[in-house]
Amino acid sequence: MTPTSLDGLVARDAELAVFQDFLDRLAHGRGGCALLEGEAGIGKSTLVAVLRDQARRAGFEVSHSTCDELRQRFPLAVLLDALGVDPRSPDPLRVWAATGEYGGSPSPPRADDDAEATARGWSVSLVGGDPVMAGVERLLELVDRLCANGPLVMAVDDLQWADEASLLVWHHLCRATLQLPLLLVGACRPVPRRTDLVRLRREIKARYGSVLSLDRLPREAVAELTRRVTGAPPGPALAERLELGAGNPFYVRELLDALARVRIATPSGPVTELADVAGPDAEQAADSRGLHARQSWRTLASAIADRIDFVSADTREVLRTAALLGADFSVAELTQVLGRSALDLAPTMEEAIAAGVLESEGIRLRFRHELLREALQESIPGPLRVTLRRDAAKALTAGGAPVEKVAELLLAATDAADGWELDWLAENAAGLSRRAPDVAAELIGHALGNAAHDDPRRDVLEDHLAALSFLMARYEQAEQSTRRILAAPASRERHGQAVWFLGYTLMRTNRLGEAHDLIARAVADPRASPVWQPRLGVLAAMAGLSADHYDEAAEAAKRILAAGGPDPDPMTAGYALHTMAMSRFARGDMPGTVEAIDQALAVVHAEPELTDLRLLLSANQAAALINLDRFAEAAERMRTARALAERTGTPRINSLIVLAGELAYQQGRWDDARAELATFADPTRNAFVQYLPTVVHGVEALIAGHRDDRRTANRHLHALPDATGAVAYQTNNGGYLLMARALAAESAGRADAAAAELRVLLDPEYAVMDDRASMFPHLVRLALDTADLPTARQAAEAARIDARANPLPRAVAAGDWCHGLIGSDPDLVLAAADAYRTAGRRLEHGNAMEDAAVLLAAAERVDHARSAAAEALAVYEGLGAVWDARRASARLRPHGVRPGVRKTRRRPQNGWAALTETETRVADLVRSGWSNPEIAKRLLLSRRTVETHVSHILAKLQAGSRREIAEIAESAGVTDGTGQRVAQH
Repeated sequence: MTPTSLDGLVARDAELAVFQDFLDRLAHGRGGCALLEGEAGIGKSTLVAVLRDQARRAGFEVSHSTCDELRQRFPLAVLLDALGVDPRSPDPLRVWAATGEYGGSPSPPRADDDAEATARGWSVSLVGGDPVMAGVERLLELVDRLCANGPLVMAVDDLQWADEASLLVWHHLCRATLQLPLLLVGACRPVPRRTDLVRLRREIKARYGSVLSLDRLPREAVAELTRRVTGAPPGPALAERLELGAGNPFYVRELLDALARVRIATPSGPVTELADVAGPDAEQAADSRGLHARQSWRTLASAIADRIDFVSADTREVLRTAALLGADFSVAELTQVLGRSALDLAPTMEEAIAAGVLESEGIRLRFRHELLREALQESIPGPLRVTLRRDAAKALTAGGAPVEKVAELLLAATDAADGWELDWLAENAAGLSRRAPDVAAELIGHALGNAAHDDPRRDVLEDHLAALSFLMARYEQAEQSTRRILAAPASRERHGQAVWFLGYTLMRTNRLGEAHDLIARAVADPRASPVWQPRLGVLAAMAGLSADHYDEAAEAAKRILAAGGPDPDPMTAGYALHTMAMSRFARGDMPGTVEAIDQALAVVHAEPELTDLRLLLSANQAAALINLDRFAEAAERMRTARALAERTGTPRINSLIVLAGELAYQQGRWDDARAELATFADPTRNAFVQYLPTVVHGVEALIAGHRDDRRTANRHLHALPDATGAVAYQTNNGGYLLMARALAAESAGRADAAAAELRVLLDPEYAVMDDRASMFPHLVRLALDTADLPTARQAAEAARIDARANPLPRAVAAGDWCHGLIGSDPDLVLAAADAYRTAGRRLEHGNAMEDAAVLLAAAERVDHARSAAAEALAVYEGLGAVWDARRASARLRPHGVRPGVRKTRRRPQNGWAALTETETRVADLVRSGWSNPEIAKRLLLSRRTVETHVSHILAKLQAGSRREIAEIAESAGVTDGTGQRVAQH
């Protein structure tokens, strides 16, 4: 180890001990997280370097990178570098992380250039989903898979310059350290003070590991540092001079090196002392080299400047240019910018390395410390710095540099733009949008602001900005951009495309009237594009759907589809079939819905611009399949759609997560439902996902209420405002929340309040609620319990009407159940219970059997009542529905029916018996060494859902690592690694 690398180890024994403990835990499969804090030069990077060296010697895989202020706007850049994610990597796993193509599971098709998109009627290629969130998901899965191969150490310096997406990944990985052999080490300065870093610090300190704040070195440590650098401790005069370093190791070292360069500080006997103290000969030598400099090194900046000034003028100028390229750079980049050959630059690079300004890192060069680069940058006047960055971007463009490298420099040089960047942006907007959509939008917006109104490059840039803003759900910007396009002369194709984006924007922001008028004018315009006119006609039909004009919308879509002939435009046909499917869904024609969506998916499957429609169709088809009780098909449809959503990073992933949670709830897999919903992230303010929190909190509150966990139920009930039915999409998706509120009231002994909660189902606006029929039996029972016979009869009749209008299996069963209650006919209720049992709807099965048992007991059919009650209680026991079991027993007790000794117990909190069925299967696969992504694929779950299950397993088994889960699984019984027990011999 070089003396420089030892600098930061002076007086750092406590921190090294913490690191060693982390490494020891990692060797036993336990992860951890550490955050190093301290001012620049305090020794953070040195400690990180020591940790990396120790980890490599222990046989762990190590990844490392440093954040750079210049790259802060480029999502995931630091983590891509750290993990070696590159499409040219020899590792197929890293190629997949870079491109989404690996192992036969390619990314969804996309338009690679504007020419291909133009052939499909678009003026520019579109980004499917959010490429940044797709990259986040791939990086998280990559780390998961790497950890399955062995312990991994990830270290990142200068986190204060990390981009937001990288910090998001870091947050997720901090949680993952609780279940993976993963050690995260980040280092950051105290400023700039960022709220996301403050939150990260708080979470690490509270849950995941240690926050280490590095203090300045005391005098004795500075003396030891001097001894290591010079060979002897400092004498009194040198010690006094080194106090200028304020205990900062880097500063102290820079002072020592500066003094040594002019031989002012030299070893003198047992100490190192200043030249004028060491003797007259040394004094004379020092004077000849600039003794006056002793008075000028009073700041760190001046000491650093001295190091830079010590190199030749040519090297100094090369270093200034290099500083503009970022914390690290390649020789090839430097040759392009300077216009000099690598052979010509070799002596300057060698001198810079020898002077301690640069150091090698693989095939690239980097500044030995960020403070050196900052000093070089600051030595260039601000306006000149901007101009030089612009010129550097030009030079790199000519050399074919990656789009992000050019864009980095352009972002810092927008004030010096002279027009050349318009050509580059027009040519590279699509690629930049896929890599850094925020940067693309900013650069395009700035370029448009500076371009002349008659500049021919405006059209393509404006089209890119409109498309990008719409797909990023920046609806205000999308509206502004599309209105500019429509206000200026434009081709028919560009005009049609702009109307589509603007019309859809208005629909998603609930401005249906404006959308209808805009689209109607465009469709009626005789100059309309033959490609876009039918597309806009379908958009008009979709606006009709949003306004509840289902039949008119379906007829319009049908006419447009027929006009397309045997080889229709995929976009027109896809949206037309979607409109027809949603009209059928609203009328309760679920088989027709499934059929129409099958046709639509066949049409849009290979269209890159229609990825969002493909996901929308898949989610709607899964919902229809659930309504048909075709649960296995629904699960498979959601699995493939969710995989696509994760690969594209679309916000529609939230809809699929919630739908998976609903499916698990309706099947009675309540723990699985909670695991699915735990992966839900609050969606962006998109109109088409605003209802999702209502569903999430409703399902969570219902499960907690049935399990008699009133505290959790109340927390979810109060997480949302009372105005559930404020808008149509909230009303249609508010059923779970209504049931949860009614259940909370009933369990508190207020049956009348519970009935009042559900009585709103009889209001006309609630007719749009597609699961209303399944709630009527509960309203009928509560109304009868509170002697409100008119409400009970009205609800029973409404259930029968709904069943006739939408003859779904569960709706028909609900109608029979209601009329069985009204007529005190247990056989009708038993028929409903049998239908629910066959369908696999466990809660409805148990509730109907409970009601049947009460009716049988009232009819003095005691044996049948006891049998029905036992079946109901068996269902409740499997669900953990403690409240339902207690209610059933209380209702039967007055009739003298005591259904055996069965008692519904809560699942144990700890130990193997506490695991759910799915958790047991996951634990078995963990025992076999499977990674979370592999388990997800095997069990048809998402990676994040498996991650949630593993977290629950660790907590219930009180285990500290996957290795400990495997040991406990082994002791619990031998498995074949697929969740199936095998005999022991």
